[in-house]
Amino acid sequence: MNIRELVEAERGKVSAFLLALDEHDRHWRFCRSMTDDAIRSYVERMNWDEIVVLGAFDHEANVVGLIELCDLGDTAELAVAVAPDQRRAGVGRALMERALLKAKVLGKERVSLSCVADNQPMRRLARRMGLTARTEAGEATGSLEAETALASDVVADATRELVGTITYAGALYSRTWENILQRLLSTPWSMTDDTDHALSTLETESDA
Repeated sequence: MNIRELVEAERGKVSAFLLALDEHDRHWRFCRSMTDDAIRSYVERMNWDEIVVLGAFDHEANVVGLIELCDLGDTAELAVAVAPDQRRAGVGRALMERALLKAKVLGKERVSLSCVADNQPMRRLARRMGLTARTEAGEATGSLEAETALASDVVADATRELVGTITYAGALYSRTWENILQRLLSTPWSMTDDTDHALSTLETESDA
């Protein structure tokens, strides 16, 4: 599997992937029903100056997952979708990890992710990545330093009524992130190489 950033000229790939989702998966991705025309309009209105789209590609160069980072000032809002036949294969987590690194490189202080309450896979992924559900007061606690949320957060999350949407959030700060950025800034690469290559190299080193 290869993960890289898409460019505006690949808008058609984004549209084709989202259109291939069935009604249930569209509801999970957009937190509401989406017709074909609504998806085409959504993709057409995407402002590539304010959004980053990362795609996961299989060995045949087919898009099997997408994650979008929307610029909200000091926060990056994430939206994830994975092809049904690629779930439980680590695609969502790989996309999320790359997106969190991209958000940090872009100078974001926090990330947030909203999903419908019955989207249990996305809720589990958010917790595994250290994001915590917002409290009733609308505030979120925790940071991405933890791999999982505290047990109390999980229990509180699980007791929520399965209606509406749930927003998860986390702060992009920890010694781990500081080390990653220091290594990124100290890693030389040719001016002709793209940033994705540098990020890929960095992530490989950090996983070792």
